[in-house]
Amino acid sequence: MSSSSHQVSVSVLYSLAGRPEAEAFAWDESNVQPARMGIPEGQNPTQPLAGDFSYSGTHDHGQLPALHQGGPMALMIAFAEQAKQTNDVFLTTEIQKGNSSTHHHHHVDKKARANEHALPRDGE
Repeated sequence: MSSSSHQVSVSVLYSLAGRPEAEAFAWDESNVQPARMGIPEGQNPTQPLAGDFSYSGTHDHGQLPALHQGGPMALMIAFAEQAKQTNDVFLTTEIQKGNSSTHHHHHVDKKARANEHALPRDGE
């Protein structure tokens, strides 16, 4: 990749209510490769199906020139993809923790309420 005068990066900070610590994630050229633009390497251009507006490498009158690779936009696309993946994993983990905690508390509360209304057994 050619050297760029622009430094491109993306940072995310998660701060959840009730938690003193925040979790931070950051992506830059040191930890993410630029996204590939256009069709995957080695794949031939194909005519897209009707209604498919993704880049296919062809147009009504034939093959399009190859897209420019690299640069700040390719990095920003890669950072956005990485941020989305990290966000999905982070939030799914938090939701599962919350559901597990809520399920446990709900189960305990339900059991406690059942015991409150239980009739004493013979001999108690």
